[in-house]
Amino acid sequence: MKTQQQSMVEAVRRWLRQYDELTDTRIDVDHLGAGIGSFSIFADGMPETLSTFMLERQRRRTFFLCRECPYGDDAEQNTDNLSWYETFSHWVYEQDLCRNYPVLGDGFDCFGVADTTAGSVVTVTENGKAEYRIALTIDYTERMLKS
Repeated sequence: MKTQQQSMVEAVRRWLRQYDELTDTRIDVDHLGAGIGSFSIFADGMPETLSTFMLERQRRRTFFLCRECPYGDDAEQNTDNLSWYETFSHWVYEQDLCRNYPVLGDGFDCFGVADTTAGSVVTVTENGKAEYRIALTIDYTERMLKS
């Protein structure tokens, strides 16, 4: 059942679509398997509380952006896979510098985004595919009294 308040994962997916290579790309949630080039976002557990003051707290939430890529003994192909994540990582850094953050909704204000891991292989299959992923942290303030 969907509530009126958007979920954080929806906000992050919308923000990711600002990246040129993801603008018109389907980004699934908690499911990767649509084939080579498919993307999915996975939330990693509960948000970490960084600090609490009065009726607000600062929190950090981690998400993984995963991508299915061709994989094998072709060094050029595997380098291309990692290059995609290097370019994406630079974009995330630029967004943080420009303060272009996900819009999280009423009562939530994002104040930081970062990639906390480089793109790396998570799973390799026998049919020449691999799942690569990068971790993204979203730092935000959550107010108990919504405006």
